[in-house]
Amino acid sequence: IYPNVKLKIEAGVEVRFYTGTGLEFRDAQAELQGSVQEPIHFKLDSEDPSNISVDDYWSGINFKSSSGAFVDRSLAFLKFEHALAALAFQNEPGFKYVEHCDFQNNLTAISNGSQNFTWLEVNESFFARNRRGIVGRMNIRHSTFISNEIAVADPLFFQNENVGGRIENCRFEANQL
Repeated sequence: IYPNVKLKIEAGVEVRFYTGTGLEFRDAQAELQGSVQEPIHFKLDSEDPSNISVDDYWSGINFKSSSGAFVDRSLAFLKFEHALAALAFQNEPGFKYVEHCDFQNNLTAISNGSQNFTWLEVNESFFARNRRGIVGRMNIRHSTFISNEIAVADPLFFQNENVGGRIENCRFEANQL
């Protein structure tokens, strides 16, 4: 999706991807807001998800900024399955909120490669059976991590209480690291 374009996906929609495909937003707007009753479901187009290898996964949703424009993103009530990187943020200054989302059986659930003190806020989300739950700088609150190989990797934390990433009121169960 290219600059100055907006993609809106309605609540309750199921989006299926072929192996190796995905969405990339390049300085583009995304309106991805499901609801409690009708989350937006992103998944691999497969009739038998029990027999899927990582080589079969879809690539995920990637947000990139080439202009350095300040972009706020709020993503809520989304479900992701069998993606290489379900949500990836690269060089995107701005506030990003991921709330009430469900990440299961992904290689990486969320990756935040954005620099310049761009923090991702993850709230009330669920992570299960991912190889990596969360990678990069972010604040994580009221979320649950169950049976992931790595629940949280490469976070950036500071000793100063007023600045830096935080993990607050989260549940970690049966993760390897």
